[in-house]
Amino acid sequence: MVCYGICDKTLPGLLMFAYLGAVATATGDTLASEIGETYRGKPVMITNFKPARPGTDGAVSRLGEVVCIAGSVIIGVLALVLGVIDLPASGPTTYVFWMVIVVLGGFLGTNFDSLLGATFQQRGWLSNSGVNLVATMGGAFISGAAYYVLSGHVV
Repeated sequence: MVCYGICDKTLPGLLMFAYLGAVATATGDTLASEIGETYRGKPVMITNFKPARPGTDGAVSRLGEVVCIAGSVIIGVLALVLGVIDLPASGPTTYVFWMVIVVLGGFLGTNFDSLLGATFQQRGWLSNSGVNLVATMGGAFISGAAYYVLSGHVV
């Protein structure tokens, strides 16, 4: 957020959406991990969709995916309600547009976390903290890039 206040003069919103994508990823990952483990069905590995034990690095479940999206929506709604997103709106569809950007970063970032867990973490190349760091950076990049592209900066 400090960088947003200093550097966001050239492209208002880019760093703000990158920040929100990172927070949505962290929230989605935490909810998916904690609540997803309560899923009564059999989770599957994100890499090959074969059944896996609950809590296995890289395992995903329907419940985990739903709460990941819910967590990302919560971050987007809070950002709008609390005025974190301080761009001028041109109508109700603008708010939907902003929510899609935050949810997209959170959802894809969380699934990137699962992919990293199934590959790099299981091989011992990254710790859980390393996976979380790379995944939240991925969520930030996705939301920032989505804002950049969808707001008409790339033709």
